[in-house]
Amino acid sequence: MSSPAPPPEHGTPDHGTEPRDAGFRLFGKDAPPSPGLTMLADLMNNHLDPGYAAAARRRETGEPPSRLTARGRRALTAVCAAVIGVVLAVAYRETVATAPQAAETRDALAAEVRRAQSRTDGLQRLADQRREAVAEAQDAAVANSSTGQALSRRIRDAEATTGLVPVTGPGIVLEVSDGEPTRDPVTGVTVGDAEAFLVQDGDLQTLANAVWAAGAEAVAIDGQRLTALSTIRSAGAAVLVDFRPVDNPYTITAIGDADALYRELLRAPAVRRFQSYVKDYKMGLDLRRDDELRLPAGPEPELREAARPGSQAPASPSTSTGPAASTAPPASPSPSGDTPPASSGSAPPSTRPAATPRVSPSSDAGGAD
Repeated sequence: MSSPAPPPEHGTPDHGTEPRDAGFRLFGKDAPPSPGLTMLADLMNNHLDPGYAAAARRRETGEPPSRLTARGRRALTAVCAAVIGVVLAVAYRETVATAPQAAETRDALAAEVRRAQSRTDGLQRLADQRREAVAEAQDAAVANSSTGQALSRRIRDAEATTGLVPVTGPGIVLEVSDGEPTRDPVTGVTVGDAEAFLVQDGDLQTLANAVWAAGAEAVAIDGQRLTALSTIRSAGAAVLVDFRPVDNPYTITAIGDADALYRELLRAPAVRRFQSYVKDYKMGLDLRRDDELRLPAGPEPELREAARPGSQAPASPSTSTGPAASTAPPASPSPSGDTPPASSGSAPPSTRPAATPRVSPSSDAGGAD
């Protein structure tokens, strides 16, 4: 028979038993432990805080928390609920208290804007009436001379070309409108850039230039007559034509050969590009003919270099002293917004947030219906 195995030596652990100090050790067997090394070894061997370890054991055994802990939790929950309720009550009270004042201020501002707009429209109508009266007086003064009659016709044609008098005639109506942004079906929040779904000032500029290029003789946007010095700008979320706001939907009215304008606009790159926006951004586009349109007179431009008769500025070869001294020289009608009116010095900087460039894969869309 084989003899029994000798007992293990002192300090040598048996292979069948777990050593008392098993785990990560940073010091030798007989070396006195350092406090710092002891803390580091405890951190490496015991990963959970004692409180977390006790909570984990309670969850495993199903032991309920102590009465003191439960009472503390209930008290803390009650205090938090009371604080939240007080904050909501104060906020609601402040909102209700200031709502009438805010509504009154808003209504007062809106009424002031409407009164100012009404006064502006009345002054514009008065200016148109007096301009027509002056034109009739000029025609009557030169009616007895063939030379005077020819000069009067030239003046009237120049005024119609530069937008200083109302005009009527056949033409086309091009109406564009904002699209409907894509919204999350659950939250209702707009998905993507909402500005990409709005008609921008640049869109109106390109469409107005396309209408001029198609052969239009007179153009207006939402009743604002375009001249060679017109501007199309944005201020915040609003689009301005000659510093007057225009609203969605935007209507571009043009007088000229209706059939020719319609055919040319169907082939215009600006209109075809906007048709791709109709498909991709759900915008609106409507192009139609009209046999009788009336466009109002535009704002009278201020002279930049030419001096009016009797002014202190030195005379120059380009100074006009005739009845059309206040009429700017005819220019190529291209109201793209690149030239600000002289009366303002310079156009205000655009404060509207720039929209993400619209890239439409269907940019080669066909003509409008």
